Amino acid sequence: MSSEHRVEISEATLRELVAAASEAGTSIVIRDQLGRPISVRCRAVKREDPPPPSPPREPQIINVEVGDTTSRSASISWSLDEAKGKVVYELFVGNEKKDTTKLKSVYKGNGLAYKLDQLTPGKEYFIRVRAYDESKEDSPTESLYGESKVVTVKTLSEVPDKPSQLRLASRTKNSITVKWNAPYHNGSDISAYHLYWDQGREDEEFVLTYSGSQKQHKLIKLAQGHAYRFKVCAENALGKSEMSEIERFATQTGPPAAPSEPHLISSTPRSLTIGWNSTQSSSSDVESLQYTLEMEDSATGYGFRSVYHGSDDQFTSTDLTSYTEYSFRVSVSNSSGTSKFSSVAHIRTSPDKPGPPSAPQLVGSSQSTSLTVSWGPPKADGGLPVSNYLVEISRQKDTGFTDVYNGSFNQCTIKDLAPGTRYWCRVSASSAGGVGPFSTASSISTRPVVPGSPQNLRLNKTAKADSLPIAWESPDATGGSPITDYLLQMKSDKDFVDVYSGPVSSFFVRNLSPGKSYAFRVKAKNAVGFGSWSNEFVTETSASVPGKPLPPTYQCKSPHRIHLEWKAPCDNGSPVTSYRLALIHEVEECVYSGPDLACDVKQLKPATYYYFRLQASNTVGQSPWSDLVTIVTPPGPPSAVQSLQTRHSTVDSIGIEWKDPLNNGSPILRYDVDVIGVDVFQTEEKCFSVPNLHPETTYKIRIRAINEIGAGGYSKILQATTGTAPPSAPHPPDLVKATYNSLKIKWENPEKLEHILQMKSAGNNKFQTVHSGLVASHRVNRLQVNSPYSFRLASVNSGGQSEWSEAITYRTTQSPPPAPIGLTCANVTSETAHIAWKPSPQAADLPHYVYELQMQKIGFGSDFDQLFRGDATEFWLSTLQSDTAYRLRVRVSVEIDSSVLYSPFSTLLSFQTKPVEKKDSVPVKKRAVDTENHSTQEQAPIDDPMSNFNKIAIAVMVAVIVIAILLGYLMT
Repeated sequence: MSSEHRVEISEATLRELVAAASEAGTSIVIRDQLGRPISVRCRAVKREDPPPPSPPREPQIINVEVGDTTSRSASISWSLDEAKGKVVYELFVGNEKKDTTKLKSVYKGNGLAYKLDQLTPGKEYFIRVRAYDESKEDSPTESLYGESKVVTVKTLSEVPDKPSQLRLASRTKNSITVKWNAPYHNGSDISAYHLYWDQGREDEEFVLTYSGSQKQHKLIKLAQGHAYRFKVCAENALGKSEMSEIERFATQTGPPAAPSEPHLISSTPRSLTIGWNSTQSSSSDVESLQYTLEMEDSATGYGFRSVYHGSDDQFTSTDLTSYTEYSFRVSVSNSSGTSKFSSVAHIRTSPDKPGPPSAPQLVGSSQSTSLTVSWGPPKADGGLPVSNYLVEISRQKDTGFTDVYNGSFNQCTIKDLAPGTRYWCRVSASSAGGVGPFSTASSISTRPVVPGSPQNLRLNKTAKADSLPIAWESPDATGGSPITDYLLQMKSDKDFVDVYSGPVSSFFVRNLSPGKSYAFRVKAKNAVGFGSWSNEFVTETSASVPGKPLPPTYQCKSPHRIHLEWKAPCDNGSPVTSYRLALIHEVEECVYSGPDLACDVKQLKPATYYYFRLQASNTVGQSPWSDLVTIVTPPGPPSAVQSLQTRHSTVDSIGIEWKDPLNNGSPILRYDVDVIGVDVFQTEEKCFSVPNLHPETTYKIRIRAINEIGAGGYSKILQATTGTAPPSAPHPPDLVKATYNSLKIKWENPEKLEHILQMKSAGNNKFQTVHSGLVASHRVNRLQVNSPYSFRLASVNSGGQSEWSEAITYRTTQSPPPAPIGLTCANVTSETAHIAWKPSPQAADLPHYVYELQMQKIGFGSDFDQLFRGDATEFWLSTLQSDTAYRLRVRVSVEIDSSVLYSPFSTLLSFQTKPVEKKDSVPVKKRAVDTENHSTQEQAPIDDPMSNFNKIAIAVMVAVIVIAILLGYLMT
């Protein structure tokens, strides 16, 4: 039975599967859970694509600048043209030239500069800066404000690094080969290495022995077994590096001579320190010699065996047997070979101290003040017989031991001990080899006796009126048995009686009479029995605090005053010296303290609950508080109003409001509103509007509440001012200046009031506000040319807005004509030039207009001079200076309604006259330069008849002037 399964797969995924199978040269086979191939049929299903994401914000370009750069650091700064909100910048740095995308973040923050440190000299680094919106960090796409282009920074080069440690490559008896590793070049290739040596003279300065590019050097013809010191530095185009660390190498030597016979330095029972003389000489003082020490133990039968190999000239052999002879010999070797063994030395270890004796044991029965103990000899005597024993005892197991016996016998009697006391006893043995360790400490005890009498019977604390705290200390001697009980007896008028029996060394004797004398004694008990009585201790009870007073009685004198009285309590043996009366209302406070039996409490609130309690004091202390007494004061007039404030203010009225004061136990019936100097008004409400007042006048107002008891106090005076009347209508505004697209309006404002200026155009029937404020003038811009506009003005103060002024109409002027165009210069000679221009196309509809042509000589600091005024559009310049630069401009003016309007000047035109022509000279082309558009026009020389005519006319004029001067001279 076949089944059909439906699987959805995207078109992109299907294409990837087909492409992967095609590349691999395989086909796609789909199998079921049992691995059997199944047939597949596909059909396309149209699915609604999700809406495309909104296009990301186009990032801005961040400007990155590189500041001061050294060999190890570089200063980077950046800027962002426009950013909203708080911007976070992230600086990325990398040094892989092939892949600048692998940049590492080195800074993230709000700053606009960062200094890169710890850079490698002479190396290129690649830098990029990104800016983010800090409020959108969760969405990197939306938060990106912008990023910079990748900027390249190259650090400065410097001298190479200090070379690493020199190494010995090889050596012989008369040569040494030294080598080293190349240090980092720091941006400039290493050109040479310089090797220095001391020539084998320790105190001499280093001299150069090699300079070159190789990283090793061989020195020959050296002394055998001699030491030499070396150092090296690297050099590039910027200079030499620091010198490497000084290293010391030596040439090889021959095998050393046999050392001298070993000798004893020190010995113990378990070790021998053996030494030998060093065979180093001045020729091999830098080469490490290795010594081999061999030892023979005759007890083992193994012969000589190596126990040490190294460069030291002594060795300590351990784990030896005490007072035993051992044989030693030594040989020495270097890089050239090994010497023969030295002569054999026979050395014996020191004798050892004896071992610990057996633990002491009790001999016979113990006594109350003495013990007899014995012990056995040590198992090991250290090679020599025991000569003495030392016995010590202590009451502690590990510390505090004292000597009690020192002799050659193995038994002793210890006297003058404490009864019933446990002691720890130990013993040690000594011989010529020293004092051995102590034996294990044994525990032995003396026989106990009854304890001594207790000590220091006293009062443990201060005596009270009905009890005495009695305490004592344990006996100095417990009799060698722990104290189990104490018996305390007391005597007042008759014999002693038992008052306490128990293990505690203190007792509170109660139910006593105040101020009475009592005698006490005590004795201790242990396992043997009771000891003797202590010395008698006599003391007496103390006086007590007064008894608890009765609650005070009272009488209400007024809503604000109460009279209280009380009786004296029992004084308990000490007269009452003072009383303390406490009042409780919200908090507790003391209202009276003194010896009297009555007091008056004032400044109370009417119809209020108060609680009182009383306490008595004598020289001993204070009595307990009496029971509380509850008192309610009678009602009274209301309290003064505390929250009077202005509700509103008009030109002729003032509104006030307040909150209910305390009624003091009687409801408020009404309020009196006193406007001082005007009238008193009454109201039952908590607000009131005072009518018929004068404008801009300050009034003083107060208020009080009234109940059945009477009138309360007045509130604080409230000062309130009535409103201001609106100002009168101002005069119409005046025209200051009119242009073709603006009107400047002004008005009078002596009282510094705010004004509202409104304007209405000819085609609009509604006024619109164009200005509001304290400034007394305003320019209205963007108006139409030669059009009328109506204006009106109103004044505003705290009382409101005035009536509008009369409307007045002003008109804009005609617009100025446009500037002429196409200013050109042609037919330039050494003295003349032809100037022409065109009117602006926008000036076609203008009435009759006049042109003004002006010229300036360049480079002489002169102003523009007017050369022509008229309606023509061309002009011939004459009497110019040869080979001189000039600048021209032209404008047009028109007369409209008896006023002259000028256009802007045209674009400046610069030209230069030709130099005076010489014979057979080739005409030189001149360039007319447009200074505004930075363009040049090449002018070719033209044989103009008009130019020749001007030259003839000038010559005739000069001749006439010369003749006139001569005639005048002759006539005189």
